[in-house]
Parts: sequence; C-alpha cells; structure tokens
Amino acid sequence: MVVRASGHRVRTHGGGHYNTFLALEAADPKLFARPAAYFNTCREKRNEFSYELAGVVSELEVQELLREVSEFALLVGRWIQERHPELA
Repeated sequence: MVVRASGHRVRTHGGGHYNTFLALEAADPKLFARPAAYFNTCREKRNEFSYELAGVVSELEVQELLREVSEFALLVGRWIQERHPELA
C-alpha cells in the first residue's frame, strides 16, 4: 500500500520482492529504511530456507518477525492516515 500510494509500481519479474523493499524505503527513507532492510533480510533467509536448506529459521526469529510485522502494520497505518487519509 505504501509503495503504490507513493506512486511507485514494482515489476513482478526480475526481483519483485527485492524491488518492493527498495520502493518501500524510497517512499519515506527516514521512516521505512529500517523495516525495509529487516524484511529484505527475512526475504533472503526465506530464499535460503525454501531453496537450499531446512532448519535455517529459529523459533526466536519467527517470534521476532511476528513482532516486526505487527509494528510495521501500525507504522503503515499511521503513515497512510497522515499522508493519504483518503486511503484509510
């Protein structure tokens, strides 16, 4: 939602998820650089888990990701409300 509201459109071919996190950071670097980097690291780990190895992700990492996603949802909600209230 942040990416589209910022006027960006991510290509689905050739690194769509990678490009999504770049576009997220570009939308508001001060606010979204840290979560974009974190979620990109998670994406890399998922690729490793999905395609190469089993047991790469620990239970602690799963819990951390769930917390990060919850915090990110709140952050996005506030950003949408402030920048694009018509989408709220």
